[in-house]
Amino acid sequence: MTCVSAMATALLFLMPTVLGATHDGGWADGSSWINPSVPACGASVTNVFVNSPLDVADNDEVTFYYNVSWSDTRPSRSPSEVHSFHMWAGWNATHLFPKWYNVTTTGGASGSAQINVTVWPVLEIYTLGVLWEITLSGTCTAYAEEFEEVLLY
Repeated sequence: MTCVSAMATALLFLMPTVLGATHDGGWADGSSWINPSVPACGASVTNVFVNSPLDVADNDEVTFYYNVSWSDTRPSRSPSEVHSFHMWAGWNATHLFPKWYNVTTTGGASGSAQINVTVWPVLEIYTLGVLWEITLSGTCTAYAEEFEEVLLY
């Protein structure tokens, strides 16, 4: 072992761990749908859960989840519709962690996905905000959102 690699190995073991524990902050289900019958389209955010108050230590991280699904039962080759699933979490306007998931459908399509946002580092004094939202746009429009807060201690 060379002197440089021995020194690097020693430094790795002597460095303090910066990253703390990971906590589940909460989750929600979001869905959008388009069908030929009335109502022709819609969006909803349901099954919202936040883990609040949440016991953390400084430098821990908190992860939020968004289970999304979309359905377009119109005939194939219909006009394009965009299903935009968006979430963000953070502790103030300058420390937001956003995530987008967009799907374009033209009929005869459905699917699902999970997106998540991890807020790091957090401090025990923070209150985290989390927003789950859906925008459906094209010939049919719909919107839904849910906002929650998680108190950290």
